Amino acid sequence: VKNSGNNFVFSYTVKFSSKETQILDYRTQQYRILPHAARALVFLFAAEEIKNLYQKGIEQCRLACGGHGYSHASGLPEIYAFAVGGCTYEGENIVLLLQVARFLMKTVEQICSGSARLAKIMEYLVEPRRLKSSFRTWQTLSPHELMQDFEQAARNQIFSTYDYLQQLKRASGSAEVAWNSASVELCRASRLHVKCYLAQSYFERIARCREADCARILELLGELYMLFEISSHSNSFRKVNYQLSLFAERGVYEIMECLRPEAVALVDSFDFSDRELHSVLGRRDGNVYAAMLEWAKHSKLNKTEVIATFEKYLGPMMEEGRSKI
Repeated sequence: VKNSGNNFVFSYTVKFSSKETQILDYRTQQYRILPHAARALVFLFAAEEIKNLYQKGIEQCRLACGGHGYSHASGLPEIYAFAVGGCTYEGENIVLLLQVARFLMKTVEQICSGSARLAKIMEYLVEPRRLKSSFRTWQTLSPHELMQDFEQAARNQIFSTYDYLQQLKRASGSAEVAWNSASVELCRASRLHVKCYLAQSYFERIARCREADCARILELLGELYMLFEISSHSNSFRKVNYQLSLFAERGVYEIMECLRPEAVALVDSFDFSDRELHSVLGRRDGNVYAAMLEWAKHSKLNKTEVIATFEKYLGPMMEEGRSKI
């Protein structure tokens, strides 16, 4: 984002001006970058909620051990260390998606039998089905209504996957064979459920913001995330008779235009230092080209005017080629 804001190109097309234009003013560049800035904040806030969840659990275990909870003898310090790297334990994350899917299928089975005791993040599964979305333009739709559309698509995918899995079980007579055959649909169900959780946790977090201007920008980012995901998963919404993809795509374009003036400030709000970024392109002072030249001066390839490999290989080859002409 910062690199696109620092770079200019000559253009007659943007804003009908013959002046140099920032690359970030181009819609294609915004589309490549801004949805991922929104995703980054959504993931960040959801990560905070998840970390708070498991940290509370570890902390309660530590408190239950009294003063010994601080000791390595309790094993709790080791649990802290393991919890930090938990996201990579399984290696390939398809395994994690299928684990989430197994939980979802068990939950649907309990709902069907009337024995379900649902956690907050699962409550949307028992809400009445919405046959039609009220979404026509993002300006007239609240985040809550957009969230309902999102939940409907996830709910439909989860229940239809459960029905498909039962059908495969009856046909094959084997739960393992049926599970493998339905694995693609199971992963889709998991992804939509996780995206619902991400959106829920994001909007719950930004609801605590008391600064009106900041809250509006954060809300726009959340809406951009959801509309971008809707347009990316348009097939899942068409399955539930939601003709959202066209409206969602237009909403993405319009929100990106609203967020354009805030783009650099948004990524600066992550507060990464230049030392952490270790990037010539993302410098806080925007002095990209001078820094790039200075960086190039320190390259080993620029210690001599002509590199040794040219003298050893390319030079003789070129001389030989010229002699044959």
